[in-house]
Amino acid sequence: MKRSWAAVILAFVMALIGITLTIGGGLLLSLGGSPYYLIAGLAMLASPMAPWKGAPLRVASRSCRASAAPAV
Repeated sequence: MKRSWAAVILAFVMALIGITLTIGGGLLLSLGGSPYYLIAGLAMLASPMAPWKGAPLRVASRSCRASAAPAV
């Protein structure tokens, strides 16, 4: 399956954000801070795999709608 240019750009941007959060989170954790940003960075690093593998982005939007529905 051919990847679209938008999926490649999205995966690249998500990976850059994940790397930044992971490095910054590790630095903050070493200074005695919360592990939140380290965990968020690692999760963000895993996120680009869906668009990179060519998975449809609508799957993520469905899960977001499903999780927001009970709040409405």
